Amino acid sequence: MGSEKREYIKISKEKYHILVNSIVDVIVEIDSNGTFTFVNSRFFNLFGYQPEEIIRMKAFNFVHPEDLPKIAKKMNDAIYSREIIEAVNRSRHKDGHYILVQARGGMYNDNGNIKYIGVIRDITTQKKAEQKIKESQENYKELCKMLEQKVSETTIDFKESEKKFRHLFETSPFAIFLLKFIGIIIDCNSVAERLFNLKKDEMIGRNFLELAAFPSKVYSKIENAYKKLCRGDKINPIDIQIYTKDGELIWVNVINTLVKLHNEILIQVIIQDISERKLTEKAPQPSEQEIP
Repeated sequence: MGSEKREYIKISKEKYHILVNSIVDVIVEIDSNGTFTFVNSRFFNLFGYQPEEIIRMKAFNFVHPEDLPKIAKKMNDAIYSREIIEAVNRSRHKDGHYILVQARGGMYNDNGNIKYIGVIRDITTQKKAEQKIKESQENYKELCKMLEQKVSETTIDFKESEKKFRHLFETSPFAIFLLKFIGIIIDCNSVAERLFNLKKDEMIGRNFLELAAFPSKVYSKIENAYKKLCRGDKINPIDIQIYTKDGELIWVNVINTLVKLHNEILIQVIIQDISERKLTEKAPQPSEQEIP
């Protein structure tokens, strides 16, 4: 082998090493006997094992016993199909507790040896968020059962003036959302698209809390407002902070009302960007001596 080729291989290996250890997810390689032959440095962050500890250990020993049959079948299917497989399972940390992870990868031929290489990601936080949204939706369904009896007097009925409502909806200088009572977005205006930097079809059909635009401390305020609205209670406008798609934190004023369209009672959310007003409020005011 020429010196130039050896140098090229050395550089390629260095690039590969930097790449796999800079990826935020765990990368594993497992041979046909189910033994770890490679893990990147992220393995320690997630599972508590240093890479040198884990090599030559059996991968299936880390899978929760209840999840083992499912994972074994997935691996077996991958051997014959050679397709990318994806699985969710519980994997054991070094200290004994289990972590909910998502694994995605496939089989490849390494000089005649069949190996699996995959990416593992901790999805514990994601699943907790999904469960919170699911629980919120169930709570809203229960609250909806009382809706017709308690909110008729506080509901704006646009039956006789729907055209006027649509005109106001589209020409309003504020972002407007229409939601079902379980929080699902069914419509929004163009100002909402600009405020959240998302297209209408990216938002319709999603839960309002899934827009991923709210700091965690804001969720409780929004949920409480929804619950009061469903009970027919009067609620005042609230000032909260939200994240735009670009990650900018802005102040908005939120007004929640009930409207009736096509004989269906919906939640109307009106959002006004008040960032400039908040900056003015926080700006130091000149003293009397400074005023000319």
